Amino acid sequence: MITHLTHWRLSILSLGVSCVLFLGLDTAFASPPFSLKDAIGFAVEHSPVLDSARLSRNVGELQVKSAKAKFLPSLDLTSSHGLQKTYTPGALADPIGSQMNLSLTENLYDNGESFARYDISKVNREIASLGFLRAREQLSLDIGTQFFQLSQAQQLFEVKQKQVDILKKQLSQVTNHFHEGIQTRTDYLRLATQVKRADIDVRNAQLTIRQAELELRRLMGVGSTDNVTFQILTADKLPIPSPDDTPPVDKAFDYRIAKLQTELNPLNVKLVEQKYWPQLLVTSSANYANFGYLNSPNPYSTNQQYGWNVLLGINFNIFDWGIRRRDVEVAKAQALIQDNELKKTELQLTSDIKNLMLTISQLRATDQLAQELQQAEEETYRFIRNEYENGKVTYLDLITSLNNTLDAKIQYLTTHYGLATAWTKYHFFRTTLYETVSK
Repeated sequence: MITHLTHWRLSILSLGVSCVLFLGLDTAFASPPFSLKDAIGFAVEHSPVLDSARLSRNVGELQVKSAKAKFLPSLDLTSSHGLQKTYTPGALADPIGSQMNLSLTENLYDNGESFARYDISKVNREIASLGFLRAREQLSLDIGTQFFQLSQAQQLFEVKQKQVDILKKQLSQVTNHFHEGIQTRTDYLRLATQVKRADIDVRNAQLTIRQAELELRRLMGVGSTDNVTFQILTADKLPIPSPDDTPPVDKAFDYRIAKLQTELNPLNVKLVEQKYWPQLLVTSSANYANFGYLNSPNPYSTNQQYGWNVLLGINFNIFDWGIRRRDVEVAKAQALIQDNELKKTELQLTSDIKNLMLTISQLRATDQLAQELQQAEEETYRFIRNEYENGKVTYLDLITSLNNTLDAKIQYLTTHYGLATAWTKYHFFRTTLYETVSK
């Protein structure tokens, strides 16, 4: 009996140790919370949006190589072998046919079309490269903004949860006093409804946190089954923009891309105008041909042929019902439209940057006032709470002071996290956000 009891105790102890070790290992191997730097680094590797921009950049590079290859000669090999049936009077028909042709061709001149397309491909490559950098900056901006929103939501949740705890504690005291006849029914009902409102605010804050997490996971490209947590940035650890110089408009990616688009206009017009005039083509080729070498009693070299040529060709469409003329007009109109898009982009960026600098200036001034207001409201609440406990002020004064303290904290957090969001936009316009966060 003692042996069985000892064995049973050892089994329970072994099971407990195994559970502790399992939980410890699970905690040890759990991924640490993502910081803002980690989140952006993960998104750069896994975001489908940035991956598409990266592929577009690679396509631009390939298109330049293809356009450059047009200047080089091409080597073509054609051959055919098989059964054939031909009838030639007075001659025997060979049932097996064979032929081979090897040619080396070079386009020496084509009215400058190859050069124009090569220049267009280089500009498109630069646009695709800037597009990738712009997409990376935009991704960093979106993640930074969402990261700050998540941190703000978490901080607001903690503030509202603390308010609920205080209100529930007060409700317990008021309930006892109400049953003892010390507090009025009005005070009891007013506090009970206040607690319910605070509970609703806490639930809404939890929902905001969850929604911010889901949006952040989407931006990062996190799988639905991946367990990811985030490192919350408290208000004292937020990056606050300094009043540096205004970001220049011509440095923004949107302006630079629009500027490159306008550089394509004369190239596209030139390409269309070339079709309006006679096309002068100079080509050269060298070729080798052979036929009838299968099932032939003659040597392989009997029917082989060599040749080369340099040809001058002129193509000119004399009349096409005005199609080429209208194509030129369309190309010129599109060039003007693109010029207008550049002006529109410049005006929009100028307005956005000026508004951002005004917002930063306003938020910095408001942030200091909000911090002072929060400290004053906290001090006022402590004083009124002591006065309430001594019976010198009414319950309504206490609740009003508590709500004012909560509003001051919310205003301070909103302003402070708004400054952090403005910081990301400031570096976005300076095209330094990704590099700044990645340091």
